[in-house]
Amino acid sequence: MMNRLAAKVAVKMMGLKKDEQGQGMAEYGLIIVGVAVLCAGAFVVLGGKIETLIEGINFTNTTP
Repeated sequence: MMNRLAAKVAVKMMGLKKDEQGQGMAEYGLIIVGVAVLCAGAFVVLGGKIETLIEGINFTNTTP
């Protein structure tokens, strides 16, 4: 009887371990989404300054 109980507990513990791996992937996904939102916000806020900076660069070819 104790062996059956131990086996059931072991199976449940293995299932929990698999669930934790899925949880970790979900957390990484949320971090990536958060970084993407911050980048998009930065481009919206700084868009005009970035455009001015790029337009100010001289792209002439100086090689002989």
